[in-house]
Amino acid sequence: MRNLTKLVLTFALLVCSAGSISAELGKAALVSSLMEKSGMKVQIDLIPAQVTAGIHESARQGVPMDVVIQDKLVGALDTVSLNQDVRAYLVDKMSNDEVRQVLAWLESPLGRRVVAMEIDASQPDNMMKMSEVFEAEQARPGRLSRIHRLDEAVLSKERSKDLMINMQVFFGMAMVAERGSPKRANYAQTRRNIERAMTPMWDELEQVVTMMYLFTYRELSDTDFDLYLEFTESALGQKYNRVLYDGLSHAFHQAGKMLHQSLRSACRVRQPGCDGVHPYPLV
Repeated sequence: MRNLTKLVLTFALLVCSAGSISAELGKAALVSSLMEKSGMKVQIDLIPAQVTAGIHESARQGVPMDVVIQDKLVGALDTVSLNQDVRAYLVDKMSNDEVRQVLAWLESPLGRRVVAMEIDASQPDNMMKMSEVFEAEQARPGRLSRIHRLDEAVLSKERSKDLMINMQVFFGMAMVAERGSPKRANYAQTRRNIERAMTPMWDELEQVVTMMYLFTYRELSDTDFDLYLEFTESALGQKYNRVLYDGLSHAFHQAGKMLHQSLRSACRVRQPGCDGVHPYPLV
């Protein structure tokens, strides 16, 4: 009888465990859908191309990057890994009910319109057009006040700052390797150096964020913008945006550490494709 009791208890525990795993798998599927419908996956998938464009622009201006280092740089921004990291972060930080509520909003007509506007504005060609509509958009009655409310609800300036620092850490680590400095670089120190170097940019960043918002939501009527603000200023909307930004920031932070290790390995010996000029120190 005791053995039967133990068997039943073991079976019950297995059923509970299987139910828990099933629930997590279901939640992961919900979060994957959220990333698709929010446009986050599209945004992440654009990152390697944007970094590669930056490398090419740097080379065009006479500052080329060694092929091995640039391969490591782009490789560290693997979109599969970034998407997985963000997805895991959302699964951990949001409840099933919260994910479903956000999905309901994203699937609404206004939610779909807003996401389409955000994806469209992130395309490289459209980024160049932002300044063209700035004067007219900021002159629209009530438009700037709505933009400021949106910014406060999602803390976009602070989070954009953090994302920019995380991105620049990648380039900072690559530049250390490129210079051939005999001194090893420390990840934390590199990040502190980047933060200090970028401090003068923050006032300009605020202007860029305002310009970006004015451009992105230029086709929203005041009524629709107010409905959008109603969602972003709600407790759910603020948590959703916070977790989304923090998840992406966390993914970049992890990728930066991976790049650090990758450069350490690559710089131990000269690799095929190196130009033979730089000593490629351990970083």
